[in-house]
Amino acid sequence: MAKPEFSAAALDRFLESAFPFRGPSRQLTEGEESRAFAFENGEEALVVRVNATAEGFEMDRLIGTALSDSAIPVPDVVLIAPLETGSFACVSRRLPGDTLQALPKGGAFAFGSAIAQTLDQLAGLDRTILSRLAASPLMATQASWPDFVATVTRLDWRQASTGAHNSIDRWTDLVAGCVASLPQCQGLVHGDFGSNNVLVQHGLVSGVLDWSEARIGDPLYDVANILFWRSWLDCMEQQCRYFEQLEPWRLAEREILTCYQLRIGLETLHEAFTNGDTRLTDWAMQRCSAIAEAL
Repeated sequence: MAKPEFSAAALDRFLESAFPFRGPSRQLTEGEESRAFAFENGEEALVVRVNATAEGFEMDRLIGTALSDSAIPVPDVVLIAPLETGSFACVSRRLPGDTLQALPKGGAFAFGSAIAQTLDQLAGLDRTILSRLAASPLMATQASWPDFVATVTRLDWRQASTGAHNSIDRWTDLVAGCVASLPQCQGLVHGDFGSNNVLVQHGLVSGVLDWSEARIGDPLYDVANILFWRSWLDCMEQQCRYFEQLEPWRLAEREILTCYQLRIGLETLHEAFTNGDTRLTDWAMQRCSAIAEAL
């Protein structure tokens, strides 16, 4: 998805009216679909993000409220509002730390234990919280977990190159064949865990950001996301090495993890074809091929 049309003047007018004690803004590392800026309002450190729609921001607010008393550090959403340009702004409190992707090469390995602990906290979230989330308007209409995994088996591949179709059909069949045997365990799935969505500081996870893809499902999906992107980003590779070397039991469900990786790969490949991103397309084709060999 393309980032929203951005008007600095419109954002400035919005911030001036909503935050009268605002200091100057500075651009932050952006997500795939939003633009982000940090600023201070008096002594309060804040972040404003701009996106084409408000749905992902509303999910951030839902998760932030639900996890406010948990050990998982999630930013508080202060305000969601439309801008003059038709896009939406979300202001949240800024958490300390650096993103995993911003760490020096090899640096994410040292945070492996803290990352694993955060994954455990998501997987073991109180059932009352999970039930409340599942009943919320944002999540109540989501597909069941098996249906969510199976959505990639129904993608339209007309934009894919002719030579890619045989491989894509084979990978799609592999995912379809796994759906019926998926586990019934339920936890909070972030959906895009790692890299720029995790802040770390002093050996700890200091923030988990961007919950736009969150849903109730199998927590192993977040582990699979780290595994899938390992050869694309060093921070993902280092997390995988930590699991392999120090906590290999996390990778014991190989068939399920492979199925989830292929699902992530097919979704990534579809977006790459749609956006004409040949670099990502070539990498994703190679990555899916390597993953499929494990099934």
